[in-house]
Amino acid sequence: MHDPDKELVKSMVAGRDRAFRTFFDQFFPRVYRFCIRRLDDAAAEEVTQAVLVIAIRRIETYRGEASLFTWLCQIARHEIAAHYRRAARHRDVVPIDEDDGVRSELESLAAEPELTPERLAHRGQVQEVVQLILDHLPGDYGRVLELKYMEGYSVDEIAAQLSTTPIAIQSMLARARSAFRRQYAAVADEIADMVSGPGTGSTE
Repeated sequence: MHDPDKELVKSMVAGRDRAFRTFFDQFFPRVYRFCIRRLDDAAAEEVTQAVLVIAIRRIETYRGEASLFTWLCQIARHEIAAHYRRAARHRDVVPIDEDDGVRSELESLAAEPELTPERLAHRGQVQEVVQLILDHLPGDYGRVLELKYMEGYSVDEIAAQLSTTPIAIQSMLARARSAFRRQYAAVADEIADMVSGPGTGSTE
C-alpha cells in the first residue's frame, strides 16, 4: 500500500533536494498552526523552524508507526516545553492542573489559531500556565488531554495512536482531567487575574 509519508521520508534519506522542499512546503504551515495555539507569533515561528531542523536531523529514525505530522507534533511538544522552561526561569510561573475548566481552557487554546498579536499578548500568560500544567502531568496525561481537547482526536483515534484500548483511554482521560483540575485549582485566582486583565478586578 502506498504511504506518501514513507515515500517522502525515503526520498529525504536519499538526499533528494526536491523531497526536502516538499517537506518544508507541506509541513511548515501545519506545524506552525500547531505551535501558534501554544505560543506567541515570534516564538511559534522560531519553534517551528527548530522542529523541522530537528526532524531533518532525525529523519532516519522515522518508522511510520504514526503519521509524519504526528511525529512532528511530538517533537514540537518537546520544543514548546523547552521554550516554557526557559521562559519560566525569568518569570514567576507556578505549574498547575485543571477540571471542567480543563475542557474550556484547553479548547480555548485550540479554538483560535489566527489570534491577532494583541490578543495573543493578553492570552500569553494563561497559555504559558496551561501548557506548563500539561508538560508536568505524569505519564501520558498531558498528551492525551492535548490530543482530545486541543487536536480534536476521538477516543478511538487516541487509542490507536497510543497502541491501547478506547476503555483505557477513557480511564486515562478521567485521571488526567482530575490531575489537571487539582493543579489548576491551586492557581485559580492567578488565572482569573490573567484572563480578566489589569484594571478589571474587584473594587471592594
